[in-house]
Parts: sequence; C-alpha cells; structure tokens
Amino acid sequence: MNDNIARTYELRNTEVPVLARRKDADDPFGYSIHDIVGAPARMLKHQMYNIEQAALLGSDWVPFLEPWHGVGIYADAFGAKTSWPENDYPWPEPPLSGIGQVHGLTLPAAGQSPLMEKVLETIRFFRREAGGGMPISLTDTQSPMNTASLIVPTDELLAACYTDPDAVHHLLGLVTDLVISFSRMQAELIGEAIALPGHLFPAGAASGISVSDDNACMVSPEVYRAFFVPYLGRISRAFGGLYLHACGNFAHNLGAMLEIEGLRGINMHIGPGDMDPRAAAGALAGRCVLWADVGIRWQQHSATVEEFFEGHYLPGLLAGNSGAGVMVEAPPAADAGRRRDLVEWTRTRVNRIVRR
Repeated sequence: MNDNIARTYELRNTEVPVLARRKDADDPFGYSIHDIVGAPARMLKHQMYNIEQAALLGSDWVPFLEPWHGVGIYADAFGAKTSWPENDYPWPEPPLSGIGQVHGLTLPAAGQSPLMEKVLETIRFFRREAGGGMPISLTDTQSPMNTASLIVPTDELLAACYTDPDAVHHLLGLVTDLVISFSRMQAELIGEAIALPGHLFPAGAASGISVSDDNACMVSPEVYRAFFVPYLGRISRAFGGLYLHACGNFAHNLGAMLEIEGLRGINMHIGPGDMDPRAAAGALAGRCVLWADVGIRWQQHSATVEEFFEGHYLPGLLAGNSGAGVMVEAPPAADAGRRRDLVEWTRTRVNRIVRR
C-alpha cells in the first residue's frame, strides 16, 4: 500500500501523488468488450494485465480488481433490460416510460437480480483465483439520481423534479435503500481484501465508498440540494464517507456537493467541456480530496499535452495551495515508455509549483 495515498485521503500528504494507469479497453488476448465484461475469468485476465502494465509506469496509483458489469447494476434490479453489444459497454433501457409509474415500484431484494448475481459471482471468482493477495473493490456504484435516470428516461426524471417531486423522492429513496444493502453485501463477501473507496480512486482510504454522479452537471444547485444531497448523505453515513466522481462541468454545484454529509473527495475531468482546474481548486483544495484527471478534449485548449499540463492543468490545480488532498494525473500517452517518462516529468513540475 502507498503510505502517501493513505495520507492524501486524510488531507495530510507530504507530496502530491502522481497517478497513471493503463485503462484501455483493448488487450493482447483478442477479447471484445463483451468478452471482458461478461465473463469473470476474462475480466480477471484483462484487469491483471492492466495492473501489471500500470506497475511499470512508476506512478502512485494503488491497483485493485473491480467486478465491473456496466452502470446498470441497480437499474437492472428495477426491471431495466440490459443490452450487451459485442464491441461496446452494456447499457440498460429504462423499464418505465413515465414518472407516475414509480409509485408501483417496491424495493427489490439485494443480490437477487441478474446483474447483481453476476457481480457476486465475479467477486467470488476474484477471491478464489487471486487468493486474497489483490484488493477488490465494490462494483461501479451509480448514484441514486444516476440510477433513477436509467429507470425513467432522463428528461422525464429531471422535469419531474419540478412537476412531481414526490414521485422522484419515492424512486430515489428505493434506489438508495438498495445501494446501501447491496453494497454491504458486496463488502461482507470481499472481507478484509476490500479496496476503498473503490471505482476510479486509488486504493488506500480507511473508509468510505466511491459513487458516480454524472447527472450533476445537468441540474441547478437548488435541484442538486433537494434531490442529490440527502440521498448521497445517507450512503455516506452508511459507509463512513463518500467519494464522488462526476463528468462534465459541474462547477456550479461544487458548493452544494460540499454540503453532503461526510463528503471525502471528488474526482473530475479537466479540460474544455469539463472542469476548470482553478474553479475546482478554489472550491475544494484543503476541504476534501481533489483528484483530477484529463478530459478527452484537451487538444482544443493546447497544441501539445505537455503545454496543456504545464500551462493549465497543474498550475490551475496547485498554485496557491499546499497540495494537501490533491492527486494529479500524468499526461496520457499511448507508448508505455513515454507514459513512464511523463510520470517523472509531472513530478518535477508539481514540485516546482508546490513549495513547502
């Protein structure tokens, strides 16, 4: 385990962690995406290859195995039908067409839907084949509002926050109950090998759970406070803290996110169409973990990835603060040797910015 990562989760790190992963979908085994996400044995082989390759990069990333079977684990339990294309990720189709139908829903039993059963099967396989030597995370836990938008069409759901708030709260309450009960079931099955906080964050936190909250960029602070904060707070209380991931530009909701009880950290993408690093650091630095990776549109900002990092990403995240609780990504590169060089390049530039 990386001691500096553990200290970073406690906001008392002595240096800023530089993270780099191999996270490509392709591998040398000839597997399709469907092959990987559909079968535990192939998933393990693929993930172990990525872990071995990431270890060569010399970054501070702390790896783990993840039973990843798509974003629709909880929606599946409420009746969503999941499609499994050969060369794309699984996707659930909402089982309800209107918000009024949610009143007919009841709380599903944890672990008894097809995708939940698959997650538990994969955890058992990982434990058996890895022999307890590799940490295992919970599955990709989608937030209550994310999951709700996979049960009711997103436009219908968000409009109902204004037109039928009671129905939205009913649905969010059911989803939250299921997230808590199934997450506890996974944690009990994983046991001492559990990797915290989980999805998208390096292993090493003492407590807490990682939750993906990608609808945060689409709503106002008023809606976020009313329909996101209470349910995320319930999950946080159940697991001793909450770590959020969100895509897009959700800067307008950073203040509301900080109102979530037990919020421990936020992961985001930096770049055009995503977050501005100065806005993120201004709101979060020193208050919770700030873990920022690189968006896919950095080319719209700078001619080279080095220029993007040196002129925008790193100074935006680090200038004017101590770096406590901040994690940065090394620039992406297809070549492993180049990626390793960029890890050290990033460390050098981080140390120039952060003075202790």
